[in-house]
Amino acid sequence: GTTAGEILGMFDGECFVTDLCGNKIAAGAALGTGYKVKINSAQDSPLFLTIVVSGDINGDAKINGMDLIRIKKYLNNMETDSVYSLCGDMNGDGYVNDADLSILVSFIGN
Repeated sequence: GTTAGEILGMFDGECFVTDLCGNKIAAGAALGTGYKVKINSAQDSPLFLTIVVSGDINGDAKINGMDLIRIKKYLNNMETDSVYSLCGDMNGDGYVNDADLSILVSFIGN
């Protein structure tokens, strides 16, 4: 539920958030995994930060059944993207495994 505006408020200077397609999003929009914060600073080139949202494994800014599908693909070695695997580590132990799948199922079920 974190919004772009909340993140942008942490930085000085010109900055904005883009979605997975590279489109700027509104300050009130919820952030999803894979969204990028672009910070224009005094450096020669802008700094890009990647948003990682625990549980939002497919990057749609929602935690739902589609995330279950993505974590199952990761567990079956059909998915290897490291950014999205970080989001699947629901218990914070550094690994994505069946325990994380169970936590995600419980979270979605509530």
